[in-house]
Amino acid sequence: MELDAAKARKWIDTEPDLIIKAIKEKIIANVHYVSASEFRASLIEATVMAFGQLKGEYAVIWDYKPNSSKRWVYHQIKSILHRYQKPAYAGYYTQSVDNILGVGMKLEQKGVQNIVVFDDAAYTGMQLMSRIIEPLSKYYTSKRRPIHFFIVVPYATSDALEKFASFRESNHADLGVFYVHIMKTLLDILSKPEFEYLRKSNREELSVYKGATLTYFDHRVADSFSFFEEVAKLMNKTPKPYAKGDSAYSREEEAEWQLYWQKYLDILKKED
Repeated sequence: MELDAAKARKWIDTEPDLIIKAIKEKIIANVHYVSASEFRASLIEATVMAFGQLKGEYAVIWDYKPNSSKRWVYHQIKSILHRYQKPAYAGYYTQSVDNILGVGMKLEQKGVQNIVVFDDAAYTGMQLMSRIIEPLSKYYTSKRRPIHFFIVVPYATSDALEKFASFRESNHADLGVFYVHIMKTLLDILSKPEFEYLRKSNREELSVYKGATLTYFDHRVADSFSFFEEVAKLMNKTPKPYAKGDSAYSREEEAEWQLYWQKYLDILKKED
């Protein structure tokens, strides 16, 4: 992934509104690229911080679907983790069908209290909260069992950190977020008058989301809610390393995904 300098220059130079043109200059000047080596070093640093506090068995939870970042990030660090202690479980979690697949139940019954989630970044924190933290917290609470969350995200926005803190305080939850870098959003980079001028320009091609960042990784550019969409259009993109394909990683993940869903598929076959 890389920002195409020629496309960026054209995006700026063809802007007829002089105020927006200056804002575009400022936006491009603040685009931040994270190399593969920089990301790995930050991931290791965040992981060391988390596991310096983790005691006992732990489980690593991935997304509810394959070809997503959480499993891939864990894959980058697992050889280091396994030198010390392998997880009791490393796999998918799908809230909507967990009453059938029973990942939460199995972990709770085994006495696994530490839940670790790896990801490259936390932008809004909303998906992580709604799909993993809240449902697992609710399940463990219903069983009167303690649960400890270790969220390992080398890069995070202040917005995401505030959401995690709010959940921690309102639910008296044991939730640690281990990060190395704060990603600035558009609202952090632009002055309030600049942001409002851009937002009120009412031009479809300049749709603005205040929580969008200008940070992108060697392995991916985030979606339009997480990375400013107009800058994303100026990127020379390459396929994500965890995209579905014919790589060894993709084949391994596909096999794990099928195994995870087999119980659910068997039940569906019986009902046909």
